[in-house]
Amino acid sequence: MEEFVVYPKKKRMVVLALFSTIFVFLCGGIFLLLLGGGATGVLENLLLVLMPVCAAFFAIGTYFFTKSVIKRKPAVIVSKEGITDKSTMIGPGLIKWQEIEKIDVVSIGGQPHLAIFTYDPDAIRDRSTGLVKVLNSLNKGLVSAQANIPLNNLDCSIDDLFKNINDQWETTMNSMEPEEVVSWTMVDKE
Repeated sequence: MEEFVVYPKKKRMVVLALFSTIFVFLCGGIFLLLLGGGATGVLENLLLVLMPVCAAFFAIGTYFFTKSVIKRKPAVIVSKEGITDKSTMIGPGLIKWQEIEKIDVVSIGGQPHLAIFTYDPDAIRDRSTGLVKVLNSLNKGLVSAQANIPLNNLDCSIDDLFKNINDQWETTMNSMEPEEVVSWTMVDKE
């Protein structure tokens, strides 16, 4: 069976890059206003510290979304090895079928995400490094899944994605020796 390759929606990436850029300028503008106005209150001083952090966060988003528009690379690949997630900046890469315990659809911030749960809850965090490791740790504190793929960003339907995941899983498991086959649960997409 061939790989199923899904790209990010180009229009959505452009919109996200645009909004991230707007927030960079908004945070930077607030910072400059506070800096020039001689912040004296606790709230002003707190904002004086937070605004550069927010601007840096949105600058990273601007970079990621702009890069995904210019260098159009797959966001998700479903193959005989497993599911490769590069849909976000902290996408873990290849998650092998043998690592996957369950796949479900969850809502994060009102947006549907394909949640991939691994047998080892620390597997993805442990194999990442630097800032990505920190962000994966923070992500793990918000959601129990080890990988979360934003479905609204993918240029395919959820039905096509689920069908291809199931088909590839069955093909892969049928080609393995019985002792290599692992149990796995695909939760209903509804």
